[in-house]
Amino acid sequence: MLDIDSRLDTRLQSFYEHIEGQSPPRSATSFEAPVGHRRRRTLNVIAAVAGVAVVAAGVGVFGAELAGHHGAKPPAPAGRPPDTFRLLPPASQITAGLPSVTHMVIHLTRGAGSALLPTFTPEGILFIVFSCSGSGAINVHSTNNLVGSSVPGCSGTGVVYGSTVPLNYTPAIHGKPLSLEITAGPSVTWEVAVADSGPVPPLPSLGATTRPAGAHVVVPMTYGVGTSSLETLFPTGPYYVQYACTGTGAVDISASDGSTNWVTQNCANGAIRTQVAAKPTSSGPINLTVEAAPRTLWEAVIYELPSPKS
Repeated sequence: MLDIDSRLDTRLQSFYEHIEGQSPPRSATSFEAPVGHRRRRTLNVIAAVAGVAVVAAGVGVFGAELAGHHGAKPPAPAGRPPDTFRLLPPASQITAGLPSVTHMVIHLTRGAGSALLPTFTPEGILFIVFSCSGSGAINVHSTNNLVGSSVPGCSGTGVVYGSTVPLNYTPAIHGKPLSLEITAGPSVTWEVAVADSGPVPPLPSLGATTRPAGAHVVVPMTYGVGTSSLETLFPTGPYYVQYACTGTGAVDISASDGSTNWVTQNCANGAIRTQVAAKPTSSGPINLTVEAAPRTLWEAVIYELPSPKS
């Protein structure tokens, strides 16, 4: 127990009795939150506004991301504009050079740089058509290096290039899985389509058995679609053009010197025909042009016969 001075105890007792006799103040019976200093309240308001600003900024970023994902598009390849394929010809122009007797084994495919195309099993004559744009060369070839076509520089002017693997070459690839790959620089864009003639040959083979004994070939067997030119020849005497076609309409074959003009009757049956041209009256190269309907397939070979012994 604490010892308290008697005088202090008397004074405390008197003060306590005085308080007991007074009415309690209002502030003691009803609680009111004390009003803080004005400076502290201002700081609290700023903190609240800053908090709202942070939340609003977060909502804005999320909204921007959501808007971006709502209409999301694949990113354009680095270093190339989004319309990088605009210089390539349309699909209809690419496939217009394929014969009507063919069917697609690789539908039109677009890409940039080097790529590996789907594997397929070719049957009959194989046709590869492609176009490219950009700076640099492009090479379309099989992974086994049996089939291929290259362009040293892409023009970007809608030129369609093509490669045809003839019947007499197809035993190496016929009925076997074949994979094509494209080798090109990253700035080169391209489109390619591949078709074949199917297991039934659309045209007879123009081989040695279809020519006279001793015939000397001056222009090897060539396939063409529509209107095209044959390889230049330098005839030393009369020369023979052996050909066959399948498709619609007739085939017109003319010589650059104006001395020869032949027209077939019909291409539908693929019959082998042979035309003979007289010895040219002047020396120099001669080009033969084959004119046919756009999707008519034809083949031709030019040969000479040895001069008769005197």
